[in-house]
Amino acid sequence: MFSKCRNYLVLLKKKPVVVKKTKVCEAHIVHFMAHATAVMVALVHNTMNQNVLFRLNKVSAGKSNHACLVAKCEQQVFLFYNPSSYIVHWVALKIRQKRILCYYTAKMKKYGYTKGEMRLFRRLNTPAKIQDWLDKLQFNFEKDGDTCMSPREVIKNKKAQCIEGAIFAAAVLEFHGGKPLVMDLRSVKKPYDDDHVVTIFKQFGCYGAISKTNHAVLRYREPIYKTVRELALSYFHEYFLNNGQKTLREYSEPFDLNYFNKLNWRTTDKPLLEISFYLDKIKHHKILLPKQVKNLRKADKIEIDAGKLTEYEKN
Repeated sequence: MFSKCRNYLVLLKKKPVVVKKTKVCEAHIVHFMAHATAVMVALVHNTMNQNVLFRLNKVSAGKSNHACLVAKCEQQVFLFYNPSSYIVHWVALKIRQKRILCYYTAKMKKYGYTKGEMRLFRRLNTPAKIQDWLDKLQFNFEKDGDTCMSPREVIKNKKAQCIEGAIFAAAVLEFHGGKPLVMDLRSVKKPYDDDHVVTIFKQFGCYGAISKTNHAVLRYREPIYKTVRELALSYFHEYFLNNGQKTLREYSEPFDLNYFNKLNWRTTDKPLLEISFYLDKIKHHKILLPKQVKNLRKADKIEIDAGKLTEYEKN
């Protein structure tokens, strides 16, 4: 019954009760998550009988004495109201999550990922884990000229620079059902400063960024920014040259890498420099007015010294 349940029915006294779909703050259900774990595991392994309910006597879910049904799917919680018994009945729809994962796994196979690559991607199931994995990679100093490796080549060579890290992170987010979105941060050309590319993700209704860099600045951003512009502006004050001049001027629209599916960007062994060139051509938004540029103060000496810190030494 659970595997075919499309309307999210809950068995209460062996009678189906339609569950009301409601958005709820996660803090409201934290108290109950531990008790639901056993039921989740049982559902995933199909060992739970359809007539069995997980009961917690005389436990209420706040002032309304709600009985809670938790399904952490698409950031929603499903509730039903049972004011008479004060019993919390848990049925976690973990099977649905498992089916979604199987769907995306099958979808990713058509892109040519190996079993080893998919195992790695499954482990990197949050933006924070993706960032941690990228931080452990050596920085690609491009000793033999400009490079732009695919995610497969990044895994193989165990190194990456900013756009390679961004493309890798986008591929992993796509594996878990997201869109492979990257954003270009454009700096001044005179005096010259490098552009930077980050991967955009969205959690809790806010934007964050995954970033591969060799410096103590321009790194990961928590998902706390309401707009892409806010996210881009968070990089402004730490984007400067060794003389203290602040150089960030524009940010691009979020770019979907699916546009380059013809290049087989996920697994190709060929350079993806075309993506790098194209990112420089797409629409960018100015951050500052001309009079604001003239009014900019240089970074302090201590900021400049901190900006010179590097994670990996160039041999």
